[in-house]
Amino acid sequence: MEINLLKVYFGNGDTWGVGTQAIVVQMNAGDNVWIRVDDNANANDGNIRVFGCNWSPFSGFWLQ
Repeated sequence: MEINLLKVYFGNGDTWGVGTQAIVVQMNAGDNVWIRVDDNANANDGNIRVFGCNWSPFSGFWLQ
């Protein structure tokens, strides 16, 4: 099952906009999490990519 928890839009193909987002999710052993870049012609001229030299930082931590 795939659940979309949040979306972020920051700028278009004419700018180098910067955005950030934070979310706290309770997960179980074996759960997966990932970042997906949607194909949005208005945001990235039809090419699926992340600006900033194709880097999309992600970090997580375990609370016990």
